[in-house]
Amino acid sequence: MACNNKCVEGTCKSSYSCTGPFQSKCSYAPIISELDRLLIPKGVYEFVKNRKQYEIIKYVQNNPKLFFYTYNFMQMLKFSYNLCGQNKTGCCYKMLWNTYGGQRIVQFNNMIDLYTYMIRYNNISYMAYYTHVVLKVFQNMNLARQMIAQSKSYPYQNLVRNRLGVNRKNCCAFNRLNYKNYRKINENEYFLWFKQGKFFNPYD
Repeated sequence: MACNNKCVEGTCKSSYSCTGPFQSKCSYAPIISELDRLLIPKGVYEFVKNRKQYEIIKYVQNNPKLFFYTYNFMQMLKFSYNLCGQNKTGCCYKMLWNTYGGQRIVQFNNMIDLYTYMIRYNNISYMAYYTHVVLKVFQNMNLARQMIAQSKSYPYQNLVRNRLGVNRKNCCAFNRLNYKNYRKINENEYFLWFKQGKFFNPYD
């Protein structure tokens, strides 16, 4: 959250408006649909555009800070929406990742509109798709971490297969733990890495 005199806005105001008979033609200001695309992390934009779920998962697993950044972004969207619902004002938000469009600051009112846009148009929204994929994996990995830490079994899901599949690419997370032969790592070693790797620390 970046607050300064130039960033604070007045009363929240939505750009969503309806016209025509029975107010049947409704839309947002063009900037909202643009932000929905341009705020996507630069490294996964093409994957999101083409709805390549597993490519997004692989990218974020190798850039684990995005788990936290995505979670933080969604929390701030909800927070802005709740402030507006209480007739309170807010300030703009500074993006934590490098965006596809290069934009780093998002206005408070645009945060509110983007949140409702993602809900209303979740079938076409870039940001809705991206956050759904990433946060679903984040939830699964947190569950895996808890179960593995308690010596409980956990299903051998795609999050494991992505690391151990035939076409593995270089994995910076394994390299940090000096797994030089990560291409040969077995399932038990993967779980050991999961326990020791501080995978969910955004400041690694």
